[in-house]
Order: sequence, then C-alpha cells, then structure tokens
Amino acid sequence: MIGLGPDPLRIVLAVLVAALLLAGLPFLLRRLQGRLPAAGPASGPAIVAQRALDLRHRLLVIRHGGREHLIILGGSLPVVVAGEGCPLPATPALAAADAGAGRESAA
Repeated sequence: MIGLGPDPLRIVLAVLVAALLLAGLPFLLRRLQGRLPAAGPASGPAIVAQRALDLRHRLLVIRHGGREHLIILGGSLPVVVAGEGCPLPATPALAAADAGAGRESAA
C-alpha cells in the first residue's frame, strides 16, 4: 500500500501538545515570578532628572543602589560633579569665598 505521509493521529496529538504547552506558559511564568530575580529600576541605575546645559552638555542625576550622583555629559568624558564617595570639585570662586569667610570670622 502507498503511504500518505505521517499518521494523521500523530499530527493531531502534536498540535494538541503544542497548544497545551502554550496555554500553560503564562501560568508557569506567574508561578515563577516571585522566584526570579528582579529586573526593574531598583536593581540598576536610573535617571532621576536631566537638564540641557547647552547644545552639547547635559546634566544628569542618576540613582543607583540608594545613592545619587550628579554627572555632566557631552564633553570628551563624563564628569561626576557630586556624589556619595566623590569629593566636590574645588573651584577658585569657592576657594576664595571660603578664605574670605575664614578671615571675617577671625577678625
């Protein structure tokens, strides 16, 4: 006798198994949701605020692990302006103001 291809019963069973697997996938994902590691804003860095300084530079406030950092982007390298564990940059205007305040309090 001439074979007509795969057994029709096998095809129907394969389609049913595939349909059951696809129908059970959302249920399985809901069950595993609490056990999978979190992949949201709390697990990685997040931009809290941003502002354009000029056409090339941008000021960003980034929160990561409960700490916030102030970063300037747009030059050759990003610059961390302020952040936990980063000293504030000393500018001549701030140094002069601090020195002037020290002389006034001594007088």
